[in-house]
Amino acid sequence: MNDIHSLPVRPRATAHLQHGGAPQPKTGATVITDRSAKYQLLALNISDTNPSLPAWHNLGCFADLETAVRARVENVLQQLAANDGWMITSQHLIIGPGHDGPATPHSYTSQVGADPGDDRVPSPHNEPALRRWLLAAHTLPCEA
Repeated sequence: MNDIHSLPVRPRATAHLQHGGAPQPKTGATVITDRSAKYQLLALNISDTNPSLPAWHNLGCFADLETAVRARVENVLQQLAANDGWMITSQHLIIGPGHDGPATPHSYTSQVGADPGDDRVPSPHNEPALRRWLLAAHTLPCEA
């Protein structure tokens, strides 16, 4: 598994750039030392409202893609709860084995929650259905 420090990150503010303009994560990212952990889950910060947040942060390492995807779904639900159920766009990368070798980026983006433009309000009763939908979305076959 590659070290996540070699992944490209987009800068959010110039305060954390070193000489040469190389973006540096502001969280304590760790090097994977467990050889059984093949998939690394990263949450990407796509919010322009708070540029002081790091461009990404490490959510953990997992032995298989299914476990990493389940952790990603739980993180989406946590982000939604932190926003009181109002619409969010959640973006993640899972780095692991795939078509491009042992460090293939698997990208996931979900926009979930109540949209105030649709005159909807958040409801905690929607969480179980959303969890099922997010998990089911990952099992659908890809069509060319």
